[in-house]
Amino acid sequence: MFSLLNESASFFDSYGLVIILLGALVILYLFSSFKNKDTARQRIELLTSLSIGDKVKTYSGIYGSIEQIIETTDGKVVLLKTGEGKKTSYVSFDINAIYANDQKSEIISEEIVSDDSMNVEVFTTEVKRPRGRPRKEVSPEDLAKAQEVKRPRGRPRKVDSAK
Repeated sequence: MFSLLNESASFFDSYGLVIILLGALVILYLFSSFKNKDTARQRIELLTSLSIGDKVKTYSGIYGSIEQIIETTDGKVVLLKTGEGKKTSYVSFDINAIYANDQKSEIISEEIVSDDSMNVEVFTTEVKRPRGRPRKEVSPEDLAKAQEVKRPRGRPRKVDSAK
């Protein structure tokens, strides 16, 4: 706005902010394209390294092992074996539906610990009551007196002090 009032403003004063913003957009675009190229390269390496017997996970969350890789006119199709024993099933997927190699390790049961390691010393501390008040001991006489006192029901009446 000041440049409109002052006709002798320089080129950078007029268009400097626009040039900086465009430069920032170009830099962000370049960084994102480099990252996309890297992830695409990793994806191609994964798909070309697949072989029969590999355990894989699909984008839909199905885990299985590759039984066959079939070349079709539309591309490669993978036959996955899922389940075990009588619950075995076979599903065919496009090779692009594979998300990653299943690299989970076998579940190892925990070893039983010996009795010597179960010896634990227990330290007790005195627990303070809320706001640090000491616990009040109630004697049987005080308890009897408290039960004898009749308390009024409901709210007490308002006393008009002006009368």
